[in-house]
Amino acid sequence: RLMAEKIGIAVAGTHGKTTTTGMIAQILLEAELDPTIIVGGVLPALDSNGRYGDGDYFLVEADEYDNMFLGLQPEVAVITSLEHDHPDIFPTEADYWAAFADFVRLLPDDGHLILCGDDPGAQKFRRQLDAGNVDVTTYGIGEEAAAVHDYQALDIRPNQLGGSDFLVEAEGQMVGLARLRVPGRHNVLNALAAIIVALDVGVDFNVIRTALANFGGINRRFQLIGEASGVTIIDDYAHHPTEIRATLQAARQRYPGRRLWAIWQPHTYSRTKLLLDEFAGSFAEADRVVALDIYRSRETDTLGMDTAVVVNAMNHPNAVHIPRRADAAAYVLDRIRPDDVVLTLGAGDGNEIGQWILDGLKSR
Repeated sequence: RLMAEKIGIAVAGTHGKTTTTGMIAQILLEAELDPTIIVGGVLPALDSNGRYGDGDYFLVEADEYDNMFLGLQPEVAVITSLEHDHPDIFPTEADYWAAFADFVRLLPDDGHLILCGDDPGAQKFRRQLDAGNVDVTTYGIGEEAAAVHDYQALDIRPNQLGGSDFLVEAEGQMVGLARLRVPGRHNVLNALAAIIVALDVGVDFNVIRTALANFGGINRRFQLIGEASGVTIIDDYAHHPTEIRATLQAARQRYPGRRLWAIWQPHTYSRTKLLLDEFAGSFAEADRVVALDIYRSRETDTLGMDTAVVVNAMNHPNAVHIPRRADAAAYVLDRIRPDDVVLTLGAGDGNEIGQWILDGLKSR
């Protein structure tokens, strides 16, 4: 089995697992622990999505799609969030949660489960979970937490790197100051999970702090594509309403006062139908929304869904449906102005529009 003869660290969750895995990877690498790593995106420190190491630790992003994470053998598991997704594989929320319960049961009796206590789905999952002898650690943002978690982020403030500084508290004791260059509340939570994992395997907090400050993100996760004519182009893999909201909020943090364009390509008919109302309400932070046709991926049945249905459901004064990518790029180029920020959002090929817009700006 994967992870045999290694100490397995598996990072799961509906949202945040790729970035959290990347943060842990950065820490283990800078701690010179020579880990084996598999992550669902390109980590700039590796210029790859994985590596083989001779060290004791095997770190993997644990993808729930098609129950792939049930082939792992972790000793440490992280669940960043839980929200029904992949309806083509998990038709009901109960099916989705059952898969995560099976994932937790992979942990040995002395295993360690690290759970985001601020996530409503993870909170509910924790209440229903019979964890047996597994050690469960919760984390959250102290000022917002309804209950006190084992690890908390306190006094969160924007920093000059474009990210956040925050204090880390563990069971009422101050651990130290953490610094991120990636923006957003969601990345504070991702970093907390990474800190807990790293401390659990014995990494000194000073090493953790330096590694997190050096972490520049994962490709296609709030990735800077380029800048031209005063316009900034960002790409993000966000393809779920919660992820879209978090990404737009992060953009507001990093680029306050600037006009935000969201170019969104819905991903799969089944997800768009399941989460139609949530998608329609996800773009409040964007000043302009351009929605492309649905990227069908593996699906052939449209289920009667079309992007126009979502746009019509949006209570947004500046949202348009433009089916073709080339037409969407031309539309934005005709209307863009200096100091605008353009975000491409989605898990399909809509991200190519960002490069087309950048090239168009440079050729003017």
